Amino acid sequence: MSDRKNVYQRIIEVQKVVDYVQKERGAGQGHNAVTHDGVVAKIRQALIDQDLVFTLSLRDRDLLPPLEGKAMRLYTAQYEAKLTCADEPKDNMIMQVEGHGADSSDKSPGKAMSYATKTFFLKLFLIETGDNEESRTHDPADSPITPFQLEKISNLMKETDTDLSKMTEVIKTQYNVAYERLSDFNVGWAQWAIDVLEKKVKPSA
Repeated sequence: MSDRKNVYQRIIEVQKVVDYVQKERGAGQGHNAVTHDGVVAKIRQALIDQDLVFTLSLRDRDLLPPLEGKAMRLYTAQYEAKLTCADEPKDNMIMQVEGHGADSSDKSPGKAMSYATKTFFLKLFLIETGDNEESRTHDPADSPITPFQLEKISNLMKETDTDLSKMTEVIKTQYNVAYERLSDFNVGWAQWAIDVLEKKVKPSA
């Protein structure tokens, strides 16, 4: 049996590591809101790790006339959002998603695409949003390390010839957190380890 994950299994792997996006202060009209850039920043690396490619295709659109005395016009559009496995393009999933954006110049189509992209990621991956960390009922960083993270860290440690005891010593000395085994790591510290090890693989120029 092949160990290759299908598109839905990869979606679950992304859900394991990305489940919260904090709203940005004043990003909405007089209120805090989740932004397109904020969501993409959270989801991008997880998609890359799972070899998932995101595409958004326009299917229909409509530009509504402005209200009397107003320059602002509302642009609405329907898109086909698709996640495709890079190693097997026939393995994909498609969702219909709507986007809209209001602007007095030429920015409304871009706003609609951003809205549709943000909505697709938030709903597909069941990502929680909130005004601050204190408002959360559960911190995802405290969840146990995922199988994907465990495998990735193990491979990176071999590639960089990194000893686990040295890594745990750094965590204990600098952050006062004690771990003995890699399997004891939570999601947050696992991601920290991945970030540190990837920098050793690809040192900055």
